[in-house]
Amino acid sequence: MSELLRHLVELVSVYSPSGREAEVAKVVRDIASELGLSSWIDGVGNVWISFDRNDCRNTDVLIVGHIDTVPGYINVRVEDDVVWGRGAVDAKGPLLAYLHAISRLQITDYRVCLGGLVGEEADSPGANYILKTRFRSRHLFVAEPSGYDGVVIGYRGSLPVQVVCRAVGGHAASPDPSRSAYERFHDAWSVLKSKYGNVQPKKPSMSVTRIVAGDYGNMLPTYLEARLDIRLWSDNEREQILDELRRVFGERGCSVRVLGYTKPVKVKPQQPTPRSLIRSMLRRGIKPRITIKHGTSDMNLIVPEVAQDAVAYGPGDPRLSHSLEERISIKEIMYAIDIIVDAILQLRQWDLSSR
Repeated sequence: MSELLRHLVELVSVYSPSGREAEVAKVVRDIASELGLSSWIDGVGNVWISFDRNDCRNTDVLIVGHIDTVPGYINVRVEDDVVWGRGAVDAKGPLLAYLHAISRLQITDYRVCLGGLVGEEADSPGANYILKTRFRSRHLFVAEPSGYDGVVIGYRGSLPVQVVCRAVGGHAASPDPSRSAYERFHDAWSVLKSKYGNVQPKKPSMSVTRIVAGDYGNMLPTYLEARLDIRLWSDNEREQILDELRRVFGERGCSVRVLGYTKPVKVKPQQPTPRSLIRSMLRRGIKPRITIKHGTSDMNLIVPEVAQDAVAYGPGDPRLSHSLEERISIKEIMYAIDIIVDAILQLRQWDLSSR
């Protein structure tokens, strides 16, 4: 078993849903030590790796990934060079690629630091910590799966809302839609789904992720509570979509409450960090795919505050994230390591020549 394969198996073998990252942080530190790198844990549980334990709050290149996963353990197995397991794609595979890339750089005149953040799949305490403690960097890589040929320059925003519908109820043998909280919700959702139920360019999308309704088997529901997940391409869409939700649900006796908001983020592909990846791929005969991802990541939270020049990149098929088919090939991680090393060396050359 190769060193890289062994390291990946060690990482994905540790179940680390949000809030339970301490054990996998220790594994990351053990791997870093084996690769000749320094590591430490900060006040909220983030694990940090660098050449010489320098202060990661002020760096030339800051790399952030995450060590937590969504819930749901997947039995770890290896088939040829493919590793199956929770977090293989999102995002232990990408984190490991950067960890090995750093170990190959062997440079002391350029500050490079890698952070494995906690809670990215929850409420991002790790990312909020680096905001609170004022991390700053010239360049930022976010270790998220994009595919070895994918360059992610943005993420959509997220707007979760709660919908509550109430009705007087009645006997199931005499159905009357106006007396059912569920029917009121369903009627409103049908209107919204026809407009926002699919992902379309430049248009918000909307999904129902949770519904609770019903008191008894032969009663029309008097109460319904639902959660909607709304994704936005632009910050300007927020108030417009909320006004529409309040109107459509309000006309049916339902209320809408905003549960949070994560702003969209987008950078220019001409900036040095995405450009370094693009050039690195072209040197290897790889045609880069420049994309904006439909979900969110810690990039939404920390750009532009931590760094204005940023990109998200990492091996792994993002379509397998959060699924029971989560898997990644060692060959793809190796491709990504070469691309990352080349990209960081380009940034170093540009920065040192401009000082």
